[in-house]
Amino acid sequence: MKILRLLSLLLLVAGPLSGQPNTTYTEDDLRALSNLGPNSPGIHAIDLTYEGVKGTTFLTKDWQEGSFQVKGKDEFGQELPIQIDLEKQLLYFRMKNGFMGSIPANKLNAFQLKTGADQFRLFRVYPESDIEGSNGKREKFYEVLFHGSFTLLKRHYKRFQEANYKSAYATGKPYDEYIDESDLWLQESGQPFFKVKLKRKSIEKALPNYAAQVQKVIKSERLAMQQETDLIRLLEVLSSSGN
Repeated sequence: MKILRLLSLLLLVAGPLSGQPNTTYTEDDLRALSNLGPNSPGIHAIDLTYEGVKGTTFLTKDWQEGSFQVKGKDEFGQELPIQIDLEKQLLYFRMKNGFMGSIPANKLNAFQLKTGADQFRLFRVYPESDIEGSNGKREKFYEVLFHGSFTLLKRHYKRFQEANYKSAYATGKPYDEYIDESDLWLQESGQPFFKVKLKRKSIEKALPNYAAQVQKVIKSERLAMQQETDLIRLLEVLSSSGN
């Protein structure tokens, strides 16, 4: 008797489900649902391999303590967390009350990023035309690596590299990426800036009045000229020795 009651209950539950008709959608029905026009070819394949964008347009990965000097002021302001957008040439700042804002390069003289007790990386703002010799009027951030009888600046920027994984010559890179790049600009006081590489001949070309001394200093100081610190040391010695 219990078995018969159980079977009857199962039939009552299953009855309404089995009695529901299946819906068959036509292509026109699905086109309407997916907002496709009558002549649209639709989607042939879905790209599930693209991995998005890696890197950012910012100078550093994280916010850093620093301060900035606005135009018309002689002093730097208080230390705040700051971040630099190299593509837009913007300085972002964050105050203790949570307020966050941005200042464009053309409203700043300089900013500095704290690297230790009383140690900073200094960046100054210059018109692009003054440093790079172009007709561009845009003002940019340049890091000051050395300043004295010579000025050595470093321009940081980001190169955007697109994903490349579909063509016959694909590199297998399934993501776009912002890549860190930089240029070095060297100036003898009163002379134009020259874009230089960490090579003796490049430096001699930028400093023709010191060409005879460059090789001697490189040799006497045992400079490999493979790092920026080698070039800075070269400029220090040249500055102290005079022409």
